[in-house]
Amino acid sequence: MNGVYPDNQLIEKVLRERNVKLEDVNISNIANHPEIKNSRLLVCNSAASDASEASEIETNGFFNSWDIPPWDTWIAVFPDLDRESRLPWEGYLISLVPSSLISLVQAGIDVNPCEVLYWANPIFHSDEFLNRDIYSKLPNWLPQWKLTSES
Repeated sequence: MNGVYPDNQLIEKVLRERNVKLEDVNISNIANHPEIKNSRLLVCNSAASDASEASEIETNGFFNSWDIPPWDTWIAVFPDLDRESRLPWEGYLISLVPSSLISLVQAGIDVNPCEVLYWANPIFHSDEFLNRDIYSKLPNWLPQWKLTSES
């Protein structure tokens, strides 16, 4: 996915199709899987990325050159309501990082020169996100405690 910059419509299509496939899965099995129980939510504002590839290099390609995590970690996307231009890729991409990849992703966050990658908490509780309908966009299989956890 090197250099690929997906727009919000593509991201939403991936999310819709995944949710359809997950409808037949026992939701409690997903929520109780150790990789999900111990996972973290990542916020990516790639529209502010400088495509430096620092996070991509540090994580051996977990992030692409635009600081976007792999598509199979995406769980939601929110428009950036504070920006004047409404380009199709502007917004916040929310990803679920499995517990086994948290330290790798943290290394990518640490070297990112534009600070476009953040752990969701406490970001979800900041003024920027408080007035948005965040919780209704997140998948129903995501454990609710994941939204308030400081971990």
